[in-house]
Amino acid sequence: MIALSGGGEDFSITVSGSNSATITDGQTATFMLSILPLNGSTGTVTLACTGAPQNSTCSVNPTSVTLTGQNSATATVTIVTEQPPSSASIERGGTNLKQIALALAVVVPMGFLTGKRRQWRGLMLLGVLALFVPGCNLKVTPGGQTSPTGPTGPTGPTNPTPSGAYTLTVTGTEPGLGHAVTLSPDRRVIA
Repeated sequence: MIALSGGGEDFSITVSGSNSATITDGQTATFMLSILPLNGSTGTVTLACTGAPQNSTCSVNPTSVTLTGQNSATATVTIVTEQPPSSASIERGGTNLKQIALALAVVVPMGFLTGKRRQWRGLMLLGVLALFVPGCNLKVTPGGQTSPTGPTGPTGPTNPTPSGAYTLTVTGTEPGLGHAVTLSPDRRVIA
């Protein structure tokens, strides 16, 4: 019989500060993690985040940390929610009564012009005709409504992250070891 003593390799992973946050459309939440070696443990701990809600991302930076037995390591977890894009469109407008009245106010006096003033008649007539060209209206819809085309990625329309309370899990693993910590982002709509 041989007596053995000592400690095995191990580490702890904790959230520095609060493990919850309230996020609105298009915002991010960040959480700081501390990874501590236990009993002088060494090794590389790989970090990953799972459980991100629909139309959001959860990332860890860095994705791995090296423990040397004495030092602690830190990592940042970032949760990004999606915001629907704003849209802009040009709508063709019609000629309105104000434009017609203004045109008549310019055309009628032109008939009474004589001499050098007649040279300006052609220019004024062009100006009047421009009044009858249908106008254009710029219509802008701010983000906040779900896009009918669905998520298409970084260059196209996206859908917002649904409202709700979520639990995300950040896991740290080393060969033969694994520990996890939970984060609770709460995505809310502010009307």
